[in-house]
Amino acid sequence: MLISLGVMATLFMISMRVGASSSSAYRQATTGAKLSAEAKLTVDKVAAEMQLASIGTFFPDLDAGGVRNTSSLAFQQLVDIVGATPIYGGPTAGEVALIELRLSTGETDDGVDNDGDGLVDEQDLWLVRDLGAGSEVQVKLCTDVTERLEGEVAAANGEDDNGNGLVDEAGFDIERNGDVLTIRLSVGGTDFRGQTIVRTAETAVRLRN
Repeated sequence: MLISLGVMATLFMISMRVGASSSSAYRQATTGAKLSAEAKLTVDKVAAEMQLASIGTFFPDLDAGGVRNTSSLAFQQLVDIVGATPIYGGPTAGEVALIELRLSTGETDDGVDNDGDGLVDEQDLWLVRDLGAGSEVQVKLCTDVTERLEGEVAAANGEDDNGNGLVDEAGFDIERNGDVLTIRLSVGGTDFRGQTIVRTAETAVRLRN
């Protein structure tokens, strides 16, 4: 009987450990899936904006003077053609739009988790319409964007750590190669153990002239 009780106790302990491990893996997978979905949804939103954007309206002027990627881009979209003259704006003629990263509320760019959420120097991605006008509208597209794109080290080191051809790129990055724009985004979160999880999404858009 004592032997039987011992065996049962051992089996019970094993089942508890397996159950706890499975529960931990499930919660971690759920957090990762949520971050992946957020990153994918956001890059798709940015891509939708860029599909109508005109290369000639970009600021900075990507792919000129050796500069081909940025984390902040002002642009206009083609909204009409009058005669043979294209009219730019977005959505109203003359408007300028801006996509940019801003430090999250409570964060300071100092390598410290200032707001206590488990992330360091995280940022928010914003879309600004009718930039600088009285009718300016600001829309937050995504929160918890990592300081650097996944695979890059936090401190700028002048190296292409993640092997994508770029150096020290931010957690949100727009890269131009000819008429193709590649959009990359890394977002972070913490699991139930307080460990950081990062997920990245990427898409490409063919630009208008």
